[in-house]
Amino acid sequence: MELPDWLAEFLLTCAVVWIRSKQARTQAEGAKTSAARIIEEAKKDATAIKKEAELQAKDSVLKERTEFEKEVREIRRELQNLEKRLISREEGFDKRAETIDKRESELVRREQSLKSRREKYRGQSR
Repeated sequence: MELPDWLAEFLLTCAVVWIRSKQARTQAEGAKTSAARIIEEAKKDATAIKKEAELQAKDSVLKERTEFEKEVREIRRELQNLEKRLISREEGFDKRAETIDKRESELVRREQSLKSRREKYRGQSR
């Protein structure tokens, strides 16, 4: 038994529609799978980029901190040197003041000695 032409065309059309529908579903599923894979890879890449940025930021902070600490140590060294120079100058001034005090005391003593001699000679000359 042969099928009428119209029925054969109808069955063929149904088969083509069914096959194309199946292909469309398969392509859609493939696209969904591909999209999910792409999204997962993008998430992994974003995580890796974020970690790299965090590492770079930490490294930058560490470098800045090290540089700051180096500058602080240098400034402290300079201050210590200045303090030593100041102490040395103060000691020099103290020594000079002590020398001046000794000279002044010696001059006062000499002056008193001269006064007493003068008075002694004045008393003898009368």
